[in-house]
Amino acid sequence: MDLPNFQAAEVIVVAIEIALLLAGVGVLFRWQFSERALDCKQIRVSPWPIPLSDLLLRALCVVLGAIILPMIVLSVQKARPAALSDDLWLVTQACAFQIGMLFGVGVGNAFSKARRAPLPELDASTSAMGELPPETAESAITLTPWRINPLLAGLLTFLAAMPLVVATSLLWNPLLKWAGFPVDTQELIELLANSESPALIIGMGILAVVLAPLVEETIFRAGLFRYLRTRIPRSLALLLSAVLFSSLHASLAAFGPLVVFGVVLAIAYERTGRILVPMVAHGLFNLHTLILLLSGVTP
Repeated sequence: MDLPNFQAAEVIVVAIEIALLLAGVGVLFRWQFSERALDCKQIRVSPWPIPLSDLLLRALCVVLGAIILPMIVLSVQKARPAALSDDLWLVTQACAFQIGMLFGVGVGNAFSKARRAPLPELDASTSAMGELPPETAESAITLTPWRINPLLAGLLTFLAAMPLVVATSLLWNPLLKWAGFPVDTQELIELLANSESPALIIGMGILAVVLAPLVEETIFRAGLFRYLRTRIPRSLALLLSAVLFSSLHASLAAFGPLVVFGVVLAIAYERTGRILVPMVAHGLFNLHTLILLLSGVTP
């Protein structure tokens, strides 16, 4: 039987991937079973004492921002189609989508602060979907963010997510095929995989490694998950925020793995109290995907 003829670059990529997976398994084992496991599992995210109406207002502003700014870019594209190539227009629209959501976050925060009256002190019988009682001095001490290096913690979170995401992908794609669903990749990923344009690669890098982690972690972890985790069962808060995060990417093939990734990011935020940690992990995850695509290996 003839053995496959691997190129040297492919062997290097596979070796690096195996090393990342083994490192991730080691991180997971350390977080679960080491002497510091209990300390790692401490909750360090404070409650978010805003009413449901405030959350809905912020969500509306995010949705409107995600619609209006891409529509403006589309109008400019129709007026001056030759200004950019079709591929760059697509990346510009994706950037406008992310920037529009971030702008919506800022507008929603401003509106909420303008309309919000001082919150009354509430007792433990507060309704599940209402405000939370303000932190006491004692609870504020226990909820102080962990004294860690957020860049290192983000790297460790990325490593921990890798074996879980890969295992989910190995199960998810065959399940989709068995159920008769198409296994299509995202349009932007296909575009990058088939492109040799430096401008497109740079634009996609900024979008995937910087802009998307900043916006999506702000919305789904610092916003939605932080709000839900003290109002509904924690497991449901983890799952719901991850499902909405995954749905944003509009890819059935990536849906299952991204749900798992979203749960890992939420747990990292919950245990460290620093939104920079999942942002770094998210950026590294996207950078890893970009490198695989540019190396000719499909992630």
